Amino acid sequence: MGTHQTVMAQCNPDGISTISYYVSGRAGGWVNNRFRVNTNRFDANGGPFPGAFTEQGTLTMGPQVVSGTSVFGGSLQTWNVSFTISSGSGLVTGTATLTGPGGTGFCMVEPNGLLEQDAWGTSPPYNFAYTASITSGRFHGTFTDGGETDPEIFAPNPYSSVPNWFFEYFASSFSTAVPTT
Repeated sequence: MGTHQTVMAQCNPDGISTISYYVSGRAGGWVNNRFRVNTNRFDANGGPFPGAFTEQGTLTMGPQVVSGTSVFGGSLQTWNVSFTISSGSGLVTGTATLTGPGGTGFCMVEPNGLLEQDAWGTSPPYNFAYTASITSGRFHGTFTDGGETDPEIFAPNPYSSVPNWFFEYFASSFSTAVPTT
């Protein structure tokens, strides 16, 4: 979960909207009352690299539709991210990008007057790919990893009891990280 979040948005519900953000917090821990542990997966909320994380990203979305009291999000067009996880197990640095359709975003004042700025992958495949470099004294070297990610940012989400939050997981497509040194 992101503990600090800064979001800047240029909302154009009838055209292209842009959201840029910076989030920092602690990687590793409890998610939905369960500790996430999976050898083929690490995420910003659990996994083998607990420690401090930062991420900055920019995304764009297409037009959003308001019909009476119903609101329909715009399709994500781009989402580019750089991230760092600093852990006792190693330093993870990487990038992620939207690789195809499948995400939804909102950047508008809704008919009820509430501001909504959020975006997420709507269903698998999420079409977000990441590449990462892992430098670890514990594992004696530098490794390359890559796979699928699903970032979710809500800032604010007027329908949540936690209006500003961030979540992201990374699912490796490698059976093991590939040594680079």
